[in-house]
Amino acid sequence: MAEAGALAPAPAPAQGPEEALLDAAVIRSRVEQLALKRRRGGEQEEAEAAVADAELALALDSAYQVAKEGMDVLDDLSTAAISTDDLDAYLERLRKEVTLAEEGNRKLSDEIGVTAKTIANDMIQLNVNVEVLESLLSKLESKGFDHFEAIPVLGQSDSTDSCRNQRSADKDCIYEVLELDHQIGKSKMNLKMLQNLQSVDEMWKLKSMLLPIGEVLDYKDHCLRMVLKAPTLTSDIYGQKLNCAIDSFISDHELLIEIDEGNMEPKNVKIFPDDVCVDILIEMLESSREVISSPVLGWLIQQCQCRFIVNALRRSLVNDANNSRHSFEYLDKEEVIIAHLDRGVDASIKISSDWPLCSYGLKLISIRNSGTNPINIDSSLLSKIKELANTLDGHIRQYLVKFVDAVEEILIRELQSG
Repeated sequence: MAEAGALAPAPAPAQGPEEALLDAAVIRSRVEQLALKRRRGGEQEEAEAAVADAELALALDSAYQVAKEGMDVLDDLSTAAISTDDLDAYLERLRKEVTLAEEGNRKLSDEIGVTAKTIANDMIQLNVNVEVLESLLSKLESKGFDHFEAIPVLGQSDSTDSCRNQRSADKDCIYEVLELDHQIGKSKMNLKMLQNLQSVDEMWKLKSMLLPIGEVLDYKDHCLRMVLKAPTLTSDIYGQKLNCAIDSFISDHELLIEIDEGNMEPKNVKIFPDDVCVDILIEMLESSREVISSPVLGWLIQQCQCRFIVNALRRSLVNDANNSRHSFEYLDKEEVIIAHLDRGVDASIKISSDWPLCSYGLKLISIRNSGTNPINIDSSLLSKIKELANTLDGHIRQYLVKFVDAVEEILIRELQSG
């Protein structure tokens, strides 16, 4: 018996709870290290991205201010005397600044393209890793591994090689989860930085394009906010000599243009103060898209400025016409002028979209009674008066007072002959 006891192998030392708890402590320590590393990495990347964005925005704004200063100097040439040498020197400096700004803009566009491609590839790889991780987690959940704190219990109850291998695989899964979580955070930070770069790049392009006619205030959430400079009006603006006093005061306006996220084209526009109707411009854009050769956004803003000019000229013409023996009202949204004639007769006159800057004549669309002693105008008489009025000579139909006087003469003649 003694020999048998001596020959028997010594029992393997059982794994105690201290060793299993040590495994859990190591895992917890590793988790805390990775979490701390991820937080510090995210904060550092965010700070670096913020500094880079600030420097980039400062550089672009500096170039914009130089260009704006040049435009202001050129605008003041009519009122300030500048020597030829000074002007040549300034223009040479301005050309150098513009060249440097354009070169910086090209480099920025190249960097954005490279960054976009890198992030796109990273996102593809990240999606693959996430799918693999989800598959692993599904397998773990099917085996009852809800969290890594269950590992020490397995270690205390069973010290076989299979259990040790299982614990090792579980640790690897935990590390993989943390690493993928870190990659997700890093990719989100890169995406945010790319979006900031794109926003700065778009702002620079808008400022460059709109510098002659306005100032870009903000571009955020696909909405462009800008100040549109008021044009200076004279009596012979655009070569049209108007025989009336022109109200030259037009206030600056603020535009809010909503940009379509898909094709980056304007889909809505608002104006402040709301004293000019611009709603029709979006409809004009949709119907004239095929014949618009310039950038759509620039075309829309130029049309807004044109509406300011046309609206101011129309109001000036109506105010001047009110000094005649008739009175007039201008309805901007309907593009109609109401002429109040004698004996309570109102004539509605349709104006073309660009009148008085275009050669299209005025058009009589209706005559109605508004007085206490109405005149009998049946439909056949009205049709005849409209036909005669709208076939008058183009020179008469171009001028408001002349056209209304001619309409009144036709009306009186037809009433007397009837």
